[in-house]
Amino acid sequence: MATAAGLTPLLGPAATPPAPRPTGALRVTTIARRLLLANADGCAERRHDFGLETAAPSGRSWGAPVTVVWPDGPARAAGLQPGDLIRTINGVPWSADARERERFVASLADAGRTPRMALVVERDGQPQTLTLAGQPRCHAEVRLSDQPFINATVEGSQIVIGGGLERLLADDAELAFALAHEAAHLILGHTAPEQARAIVTRADRVALEQEADALAVELMAQAGYRPDAAAGAWLKVADASRTPLLRLMDIRGPYPATQERAAFLAAAASRLIPPARLPVSHAR
Repeated sequence: MATAAGLTPLLGPAATPPAPRPTGALRVTTIARRLLLANADGCAERRHDFGLETAAPSGRSWGAPVTVVWPDGPARAAGLQPGDLIRTINGVPWSADARERERFVASLADAGRTPRMALVVERDGQPQTLTLAGQPRCHAEVRLSDQPFINATVEGSQIVIGGGLERLLADDAELAFALAHEAAHLILGHTAPEQARAIVTRADRVALEQEADALAVELMAQAGYRPDAAAGAWLKVADASRTPLLRLMDIRGPYPATQERAAFLAAAASRLIPPARLPVSHAR
């Protein structure tokens, strides 16, 4: 069942049904991956993307089950499919011994640090060997929280999207803004301890947020998302995340006034040259 590229897909290209639109955590990961890949050249810290996701290895699975294979990634090109079981990664095999298994888990987690991934995978009980060449992407760990808060945060290299925010921003371009804003903080070094110590006044914080907003619309455009969706995304968040009294008084924490920020985002988007690719916007 092996080819020069790797595993032979069970369905030929003409027989492959269209993939359903991602939802929930997969939707967040898919949008984030697109942003981070498209903007890799502007990031000081990068990792390699191999176009797959796995479930956590366990004694029940006897390896790491492949759960997602993106159609545009190296894993798909090599013939990897959801349901395949990774038994060895970069020379480190899965082991029933707990201590040895820790090496496998660590190798899986650190795979993005190297440009190539060597795998032994099992499908229908048959082992196959293949090597994937990674694509550079900005380094960030992105996850969807199971909490319903309408917010996004970044700490260290981890971006967390609140469950309420993912549901509120049903348009992919709007959710891309929320992700791009947090990615911009990372790229600009705003999460570094020395940057945090330099913010002593509200004006400092507003300036930092505007800097992230300006870069966020550029990240969106580079990834093919409509940058003009940023202003609408912010207005939805501002309306949904505050009580009627806070909206009436326009109490907004470390951000500019609601309409002022929307105008800033709209102006930043209008200055951008449209990307070569057709913009993407999917509403649920």
